[in-house]
Amino acid sequence: MSSATADIVPVLEAALGPQYRLGRELGRGGMGVVFQATDLALERSVAVKVINPELALNRALADRFIREARLIAKLRHPNIVTVYGAGAADGLLYYVMDDVPGETLRDLLLREGRLPADLVCRLVAEIAEALDAAARAGIVHRDIKPENILIERSGSLPRALLADFGIAHAVAAEDGTTGPGIAMGTPAYMSPEQASGDAVDGRSDLYSLGVVAYEMLTGRPPFEGPRRAVISRQIVDPPPPLDRHCPEAPEALVAAVGRALEKVPAARWQTGAEFREALLGHRVTPLPTAPRRRRRWPAAAWGMVGRGGPPDHVNPRHSFLVMPFGNLRDDVTLGWLSQGSVSMLDLALSQWREITVVGQEQVADLVLRAGADPLSLENARRAARAAGVWTVVMGEYERTRDSLHLVARAYDVATGQRLEVAEAWAHLGDDVREVFDALAAKLLDLSGAPPAFRAPLTAVTSSSLEAYRAYLRGLDHLNRWELADAEEFFREAVTVDTTFSLAFFRLAVTRGWRTAASDSV
Repeated sequence: MSSATADIVPVLEAALGPQYRLGRELGRGGMGVVFQATDLALERSVAVKVINPELALNRALADRFIREARLIAKLRHPNIVTVYGAGAADGLLYYVMDDVPGETLRDLLLREGRLPADLVCRLVAEIAEALDAAARAGIVHRDIKPENILIERSGSLPRALLADFGIAHAVAAEDGTTGPGIAMGTPAYMSPEQASGDAVDGRSDLYSLGVVAYEMLTGRPPFEGPRRAVISRQIVDPPPPLDRHCPEAPEALVAAVGRALEKVPAARWQTGAEFREALLGHRVTPLPTAPRRRRRWPAAAWGMVGRGGPPDHVNPRHSFLVMPFGNLRDDVTLGWLSQGSVSMLDLALSQWREITVVGQEQVADLVLRAGADPLSLENARRAARAAGVWTVVMGEYERTRDSLHLVARAYDVATGQRLEVAEAWAHLGDDVREVFDALAAKLLDLSGAPPAFRAPLTAVTSSSLEAYRAYLRGLDHLNRWELADAEEFFREAVTVDTTFSLAFFRLAVTRGWRTAASDSV
């Protein structure tokens, strides 16, 4: 038993009380550790998952976690792992769930490589039925992957159960960070809308289940490689043909999985029940009525992006791409502001839900794809078109004696016309977020946003400038997939400000990605 586990055990035993006898550690991952326990009153084996103690420091987050756990506990379905209870005590968040005899789907795939089509059909149909029940209860899982599917072997036939609806949603939802611009989940199994940071519903989980089915049949998911490349391919690339990599799969199964993997949610199965019926042969897979693919912008065709304007029904001032601000004097002490400008304006503008803002991760991909740094206005307009937005913001900053001077310019993507120029000055050492509040206010004026949707950045981030700077440095490392450094700075941010929910969310996600291969509990 590790020293960290030994520290948890007495606190957890006290929290669980006399009803449970704590047993051995079953496993651990990025989100926490799982113990076996015995329910003495009912004489049954249960599992107790303890969430990473750092997350319990935030009281609001802990309250949200309990509410989410209670909602999940109301789900009673033969293919969903039952949650019996949850609690928060002495710095620990935990929940008690059924102890399922068997293994994870990941364990099975690691041993077998790929699975027979009839077994895939039955197991995926069971999880589709579970997702249907969850969606009808208003719950989106957001992290469907083999690690979160358990294979029970207590009966004559293996049974699939969906586990771990996850702390990530509770962490993100506490600060409203499941909205536009936030991509949460495991990249190889993300839906296109999830990878883009867009709002998701139950159809996102069905896409992820389609990825799992693809892997069960072929031995690998459709897209592999560096995280950023996988996220980009989830958004724009069709999966390699399933029948080419698994020619023995029945045509009906290939068609059912193929429809689950449609890029546009309206083209997929709309419910888990539909997907289940198609898998079991009770429903014919029709041709989708919606567009089959999102627009794709290969690097070779970057210069061929269309030159028309937005559709007639689209307000071009309701969509923004914020490019990293230029550091005019290459001042290394202010280097953090280049990417920080994207993060701050993204957060400030996204408060009005009528506005679409390209998320920071996608901005980084667009900058790399354009192949020009700093970007010209023409390249910025091409990047905006590729992202499907119609207002682009460019800016720069410089130190002038003891002051910081910032300039932001908004341009119409279709015409290149300059729409707005905003200038601001701040004393070096002052909280620069107030300056970006002022810049965002002018852009929101341009969009017609009501004053009610203009909360200051300090209200949606942290009251501590030190914590926020650490958070921005963590984001910078995360965008470069330097996970250890990102975790270090996110940890610094939550140490300085223990109420910084957005930093807690990023810390949890980073830890989860660092240990994704082992997080099978």
